[in-house]
Amino acid sequence: MITELSFKAQVPVIDANIGVGHAFNRPAPFETPEELLAEMQRHGVERALIHHQHGVTLSAITGNELLYEWLENHEDVFLPQWMAGPEPDSLKQLQELRAAGKLTNVRLHESGAAGVAFTEWVYADVLEWLQAERIPVWISLADTWDTTWRKSVGTPVTEIMDVLRAFPEMVTVLVGAHYSHSHYVRPFLK
Repeated sequence: MITELSFKAQVPVIDANIGVGHAFNRPAPFETPEELLAEMQRHGVERALIHHQHGVTLSAITGNELLYEWLENHEDVFLPQWMAGPEPDSLKQLQELRAAGKLTNVRLHESGAAGVAFTEWVYADVLEWLQAERIPVWISLADTWDTTWRKSVGTPVTEIMDVLRAFPEMVTVLVGAHYSHSHYVRPFLK
């Protein structure tokens, strides 16, 4: 939690990258939606795109199920970012959310951290569907490199590039870039 920062925006602000809930390896800075809302209000953030940390580190399906708890009674402020994994059940869950009018974007489950390679042949079904439906896919570059320990974690940037090349019409948002990713930005955009 940043307590010494004093920032007030002059335009409406949406935070587009908030992970909520505890991760398996670290506690969340906010225990409840109300605590997060208070911090957002303190900084003048009106709305937030949120995903559940369990969906990043453990299971896309479980993360999506836990996200409902954060959305309850806060749909006017929190915009859900559902997780996508390579499992057939993940695709089924996303298709059900889409049919219910709840799915507008997804964030890829950090497969590399779970020991699953991010490759076209593993993720093809879900990525083909997301591309065909024109659903924006958010991919975190922050999960590719641990700048503190200077080691690779999660999905290598080269795997992300190879997969994106196979799905050129997929709407993709890269988040969490670090200056160490600067050499990758131009090739990604091409």
